Amino acid sequence: MININLIISILLIFLIPSLVTGPFLPDLFLSLIGILFLVKYFTGFNNYDFNEKIKKYFYLFFTFYFFILISSFLSNNIFHSLESSLFYFRFGIFALVIPFIINENKKILYYSLIVGTVTFLVVSVDGIYEYINGSNIFNNKAFPGRIAGLFGDEWVIGSFISRILPVIIFLYFINFGNLNKFFNIIFFITLIISLITIILSGERAAYLYIIIILGSFLLINFKNNFLKLRIPSIIFLILSILILSLPFILNKSTDRILSNFNTHTSLDLNTNYYLAYYNSAYEMFLDKPLLGHGAKSFRILCDDFKNYENGCNMHPHNTYFQLLSEVGIIGFFYIFTFFIYIFFNIIKILLKKNISNYDICKYSLLISMLLNTFPLVPTGSFFNNWLSVIYYIPIGFYLYLLAYKKDILNSNFKII
Repeated sequence: MININLIISILLIFLIPSLVTGPFLPDLFLSLIGILFLVKYFTGFNNYDFNEKIKKYFYLFFTFYFFILISSFLSNNIFHSLESSLFYFRFGIFALVIPFIINENKKILYYSLIVGTVTFLVVSVDGIYEYINGSNIFNNKAFPGRIAGLFGDEWVIGSFISRILPVIIFLYFINFGNLNKFFNIIFFITLIISLITIILSGERAAYLYIIIILGSFLLINFKNNFLKLRIPSIIFLILSILILSLPFILNKSTDRILSNFNTHTSLDLNTNYYLAYYNSAYEMFLDKPLLGHGAKSFRILCDDFKNYENGCNMHPHNTYFQLLSEVGIIGFFYIFTFFIYIFFNIIKILLKKNISNYDICKYSLLISMLLNTFPLVPTGSFFNNWLSVIYYIPIGFYLYLLAYKKDILNSNFKII
């Protein structure tokens, strides 16, 4: 008999490394996880308890899905828009599955940490090798100041590591009581190498994400001193400063991070093409403010709404302007409200008198979700499958923390 639980567990454990291969495998893994879960649920194989936290998520996600679907049906390019929106529900179901599957097999958390750490180590070492050698072990290379790494033609190594890093930190802390000294050393070496790789990647957005990540953990470190030792806290601060200083020490990274700085900070829309994209998206929003023009419609319609020569691209390069133009104020409201919720809960944890290990786990995932919804940085397309997998991984783990808080606290994080 096929062990559905085992298959789902394996797919979930290897989801993070699958992201290195491109969009196909992670989307396939995510979809299979959802399909197998639904098979279990509707065949009565398991009697799952949808508690209030999970029910609330279910209602919120599917009302959001309903609105983006309606937006596509009202679009002038229905079939093009439906390519992205029709099966978007798979991401919501995937996040819904995670708490149930982990509750049935808590070893998933441990093995996900091991596999994730190995993935980060391999990706980072290969990226640093490319930076020094000029090409990686597969002869992949980018232009000077950028790293292709194991991602080939998609130069997203910095984005991948920075967005997933807080999830790996969450997995580390939730497994903290079960880790030996050898793994702790390997983990912190991997952490440092990963941070250096992000800097060397030359991705400006990833550099900003690292500032947010290190700044956030410095805040909670000195607020609660969760490492319980002053020396590690000082080392953490020194390492953070050194890592963030790398772009100003290494010429290739400096040129990439600081190149076109004046262009990207200019308020002249003829010069700053990001602002030109935002202007086109805003004009599209004004034309259909309630439900927008449909998912992924910017690439088709921006020529009709641009006021500047450089105002068109595949997407507006900002999540919120894309949502305004493609799914209107309603779609925008859902994600912006989610951002406010994340920000409020981060502050709430920081203001606590005593911050527990459970709070650190929540905090790590909140930081991950903050990066994915941060408004003041250029982004990829909101409906990009690869990015969507990354968006919903921390949401799934966060649902697990909320739904099974009592069980997690009572287990004292001893999961194996």
